Amino acid sequence: MSPLLVQPPLLPSSRRIQAARLLAGLDKRLLGNMHRVSDGEVQYLIRSGLAGILVANPETQNIFTAEQYQRLLIEAQRIATTNLSGWQAFLPVTDQLQNSGTRFLLLKGGALAQQIYSLLTIRPMTDFDLLIQPADADRVHQLMVSAGCTAERALVRDDFYPRYFYEKEYRLPGSIRFRVDMHVRPFRPLRYCRMLPPDAFWDQPATLKIESRELWGLSPENLLIHLMTHSAIHGHQRALWLYDIYQVIQQMGSVVDWPAFFQKVADWRLGAAVKTTFRILAETFHESRYAEWALQVRGRCSWADRLVLWQAPRDEHHPVRHLLVNLLTTPGWRFRLGYLQAVLFPGATHMAEVYPYRHPGWLTVAHLWRWVRPMIRVVQRVQGRSGIRLQPKAAQFSKTDS
Repeated sequence: MSPLLVQPPLLPSSRRIQAARLLAGLDKRLLGNMHRVSDGEVQYLIRSGLAGILVANPETQNIFTAEQYQRLLIEAQRIATTNLSGWQAFLPVTDQLQNSGTRFLLLKGGALAQQIYSLLTIRPMTDFDLLIQPADADRVHQLMVSAGCTAERALVRDDFYPRYFYEKEYRLPGSIRFRVDMHVRPFRPLRYCRMLPPDAFWDQPATLKIESRELWGLSPENLLIHLMTHSAIHGHQRALWLYDIYQVIQQMGSVVDWPAFFQKVADWRLGAAVKTTFRILAETFHESRYAEWALQVRGRCSWADRLVLWQAPRDEHHPVRHLLVNLLTTPGWRFRLGYLQAVLFPGATHMAEVYPYRHPGWLTVAHLWRWVRPMIRVVQRVQGRSGIRLQPKAAQFSKTDS
């Protein structure tokens, strides 16, 4: 078997590991004031969105110079202000969803703000993630539009979500930065779309009290499984995600039903992702219990599970390989053929974004342009020339709608 299917994908860099350990207060070399953090490291911490959490921990102040700590304070204040504006735009949307009787679960950063960090202003956020039932997708879309939200990018076909794609993005009203990611399934890889049971993550929801409202989040076991799998799918790219998981275990470990946790991981075929994350946690936080838990992960991890986990962090930069891995690893040949047809022959809404010009026969030309454009890019890279335009000249076509 290829070593790519065995090794954990995109291991965190030493800087990410150091940042995660610093957040957890475990780096005694730093906290003991034997080593000052460099300006470059401070910039990395700020860029990674860790300033609010660092400032909230008084132990970390000793390792920064006064100027560095002031930079962190300014960034922490910016995070707090931004978060509050996002919540102010988001909570009225949840009111409308609840009033309509729609069931939803708050995921990731939005839930962690209450469940782990106790304040809405510490952990940086750029979006709110909600999980809904696929059958509610059309009705929720109408509710979101009526609440003033704007749907983001058009998918390849109008029915691509919720049948094949796992989320739809909405821009919150009056918010430049924040959006709502409306999930119909917890994870992006198409294999998980078919493997996870419809009721996965919906059992025993936790009550989240946020600004005089009661929302629903994941149970401790489901929260941990979701965060660990999400981090693995994205190649453990952020120190913040590792620290989130560390804090969930620190604060909720005593109430987690560990036998149920490991049984769900096995039943949902998430063993490869969870085992990888436990190993990363052991390497990052130097605690033997994570390595021991990795050994307790049961269930069969097939080559397809490993291949999906290896490819997932690379999907954005390798779309063709992403398509091939989805076709190779997703159960159900009819489902795969429908997915392939949707990707190869997108609808008019998506093609209007790919090709912005309107003239007689524009849709046919747009499909041709969609196939020719990648070939032109390959030629440009090989020849190192810039004479071929990747966009047709505006003068060639009329922009009048036909």
